[in-house]
Amino acid sequence: MNSSISSPISATDNRAKLLSTARVLAQTRGFNAFSYRDLAEIVGIKTASIHYHFPNKDDLGVALIHQYTESMMVALHDIDSQPIGYLAQFNQFVQIFEQTSESSEQWCLAGMFASDVQTLSEAMRQAVTAFFIQVEQWLNALLERAVAANAFRPLVPISQLAPMILASLEGALLTTRLMNQPMRLQGTAQSLTKLLGIR
Repeated sequence: MNSSISSPISATDNRAKLLSTARVLAQTRGFNAFSYRDLAEIVGIKTASIHYHFPNKDDLGVALIHQYTESMMVALHDIDSQPIGYLAQFNQFVQIFEQTSESSEQWCLAGMFASDVQTLSEAMRQAVTAFFIQVEQWLNALLERAVAANAFRPLVPISQLAPMILASLEGALLTTRLMNQPMRLQGTAQSLTKLLGIR
């Protein structure tokens, strides 16, 4: 789920390059910490070209969130399609966050946006909320399947577990980035696995 900033490209690829570059900037600096001028200088185009694709920054933000959500859901559907156990599926879900934390300069894009919720437009707020809802729904479904197969006995309602798991991983990403200690996320993941007792 990581991206990189590179050199100028042809006009036909501008939109894709704008999104990938804006994503890196948002994950490293924060969405509110870069301007269209910054984006234009990195991509090598005029700001007018950015406005052509994204009339205002809210449009860019919504597009980023939608793209990020689609990427996450593809990854989750890929996990679902594999003939592996529930614990292995859960571990693969955690690995998505571990891959993000491999770069100490990056954080979950949705988490980054959520931290700026007071400055987001309503459209962006709804898009970020939808991301977390969809991920929690996937987690709920995984846990329910594990319960049905007697591979998991929850001590609290599953509806409370999914938000707790997601909040724990997002929080671990935040403190991992702050303290530059990758083991914090790994420790959180291992603790969650033991506490849940999924087989």
